[in-house]
Amino acid sequence: METICVDVTFSYHIDPQKAPDIRQYVAKNDLELREKVFKTVARSRTRDFLGALSTDQFTHTEERNKAVDLAKTGLQAIYSGYGIVLERVAVMDYRFDPDYLKVITEKKVAEAKTLEVRAQMEAQREANKRMYNESEGQVKGVIASAMGRYSNTISAADADLDQKRILAEAILTEGTNSALTIVKQRESMASFGGEAQIQLALATNLLGKRIIMIPSGNSLSLQTFDLNKALENILRK
Repeated sequence: METICVDVTFSYHIDPQKAPDIRQYVAKNDLELREKVFKTVARSRTRDFLGALSTDQFTHTEERNKAVDLAKTGLQAIYSGYGIVLERVAVMDYRFDPDYLKVITEKKVAEAKTLEVRAQMEAQREANKRMYNESEGQVKGVIASAMGRYSNTISAADADLDQKRILAEAILTEGTNSALTIVKQRESMASFGGEAQIQLALATNLLGKRIIMIPSGNSLSLQTFDLNKALENILRK
């Protein structure tokens, strides 16, 4: 069954110089020439040239016109032997078989859906790429922020450590000086005159204080110790 029907128009005339030969060897009149020669050759050879096109090519005017020109050239090569001059070949209309047209329509719909799916896939691919870039930027931002906080923490810790080191060194220095002072004082007290200095310091601390001495035992006898006289005796010494 044919998948496409084509309406083709042909224009031709007889070569006057070959008219006697046509009448004698080809056809007795124009009707016989048209039916036996022209139509027979036109049907078969035109079908060959146009049938070389695919369905998609046939629907494109440029491709179809190229096939028509080839058909005209091929037909003229045959008609020249019969004294016929082909003037024009033109495709007036074409129709697809209904079943075949249905197949073509379904194919085009499928191709359109395929293109749509491809477009969606490409759009999704671009969206994924964009989201990846955005996520990568966010991750880099988080890393940069964390590194900043880490750097600030390290700097603050270093500063605090330096302050505590300085404070510790100051405390150590002060303690060392105090210890040296105590050592010097002990050395001074252990030297000649140190005992007198201790007695003098003790007496100075007790100066102005009243001291009552209570002896042990059952008898009660209160005596008053004159601190001032005691200090005078100490100072005389």
